[in-house]
Formats: sequence, C-alpha cells, structure tokens
Amino acid sequence: MASRPRPPASGNAAMRAAESSSPSFAAARAVQKYGAVENGGRVTAQPRSLKIDFASPTSQADLSFSVDAVPAVRWGEHWGIPNRRPELWADADARWIKTDPVEFTARTDNLSVAKASPTVGGRNAYKPIVRLLRQVRHTHLGDARPGGLYVEVLAYQAWLAGEVRGDSWAVLLAASLRRVAQRMRTAADAGVTDPVLGTKMSPALTADQWNSAAERFEGLAKIADEALESSRCMAAKLWRQILGTSERGEVLPLPPGCAADGRPVVGISAVTSAGSTESRGFAEAAPEAS
Repeated sequence: MASRPRPPASGNAAMRAAESSSPSFAAARAVQKYGAVENGGRVTAQPRSLKIDFASPTSQADLSFSVDAVPAVRWGEHWGIPNRRPELWADADARWIKTDPVEFTARTDNLSVAKASPTVGGRNAYKPIVRLLRQVRHTHLGDARPGGLYVEVLAYQAWLAGEVRGDSWAVLLAASLRRVAQRMRTAADAGVTDPVLGTKMSPALTADQWNSAAERFEGLAKIADEALESSRCMAAKLWRQILGTSERGEVLPLPPGCAADGRPVVGISAVTSAGSTESRGFAEAAPEAS
C-alpha cells in the first residue's frame, strides 16, 4: 500500500516542502497568478477546487468560459486531491484524499464506446448524459451534497450494469435520473464504492444527505416521465424545469412555436404531434450543458 504523500519531518527544507504540498499553497499560487474575483480577478475559491474564469468579468455572458481546477499530488500509482474541509489541510495525514481521476476517465471512455452502451443517432450517449446529470445536480442541489463526482460515479455504475436503455436523449436522461436516485437510496446505508480503488469514497455523506438528494432526483425522474408523454411544447417546458440554467442562460432553448408556459404560440405554424415519439423535448439533439 502506498503511503500518504508527506514532506520530510524537519528543517527549513521540510517547512518549505510542507507548505508546497498543502492545497492552500496551490490555491495561493493560482490567486497570485490570476487574482481573486472579489478583487477584480478570475479565481473563485471552492471547497477543494478553484474556479478560474478565462473571459473578462465584463465579457458578455455567451462568451464566458471557466474551469474548475483541482490541485493534485502523486500518491503511489494514484493521486491525492484536497480534503473538502480546509481546516484539515494543516494535517499531513488528512489534507489529501486518495483518488484516481486519470484511470476513472479511461474507464468512462471505454464505457462510452462499448458496443452495448446506448447511442442516439449513431452518437455515443454516455458522456452527454453525464454532463446533463451534472447540470441537473447543480440546478437542484446547488452547494448541497452529493457533488457532481458522486453523481457521475452513480451514473457510471448504472450504465456499466446495463440498467439504462433507450434510443433518445430524453429517454436516456429520464432512465438515468431514476437509476441514480435508486443508487442514492442504497448509498444512504452502504455508501458509494470508488470504481477504481474499490474502497468507500471519501468524504462519506450522511444518510440524510443521500436520502434528501434521492428524493429530489426521484421527483425529477417523475417529471421526466411526464415529459415523455406530453405534447411537444409542454415537454419542452418540463425539460427546461429539469435542466435549469447555466451561465449562458436556459440550457434547453424553446422549440419554435412554443411559449415558456408550455402552450403553443398562436399564429406561429409549427409541425407538432402529441404522443411519446414527438414530445420528448430534445429527442433529436442533446442540449449542451456547461
């Protein structure tokens, strides 16, 4: 078993190494380079990541672009990322959480192109659906846990097990919401197993946190099921309710001939039909969630 990433125990060199191996050091370097948002810069501190805006704060919304940067250190064959609790960063045994995003990315790549993995119009569907699930989580859970990584791991497990089937974005997202909600209920008792390390993911969530998130996703899955059976314009309204907004505005644009309240716009001719085939809102093309 690889030991935790730790600096030497004594001396001035050890002091510098200890500082440079702390997540707070990485954060300070980023702020020094790009400046903090509150001071007109581009860095926003988050629990264990830094949001870095690459567009000027005065740029128009549709030109905005940002990334969440997570400091990482080598940990044997794996990696360590910061503990979500900054008060523990001073403790060399607690400041880093073992993970392996590189290997997990490789496994998700394999799942995405697997022969048994669902596609829509010839396009591999797994990664676009995961992006939509992260958008849904951000819209309806905000700063509450579980975070996006936990939701992605649950989706990965469901898709890997063949629990999600379908041939449209709408059907696949509805099924994914339902399966993720079910796995959240299970996690309330059993936690979530890291798909690479085979150990329980850390930090662990409380049963209340998992059950609260599960209840929210269960409700959204019901709305998604309703959208699958609704008229074209009402389906669009319901999907917009599920997906919410990003920094660029509504994730799902209104279809031509539809009002935001789900009613057809009188006087605008649009080819529509009620029923489960035409009413899925985005059955033909997946919206791009940021």
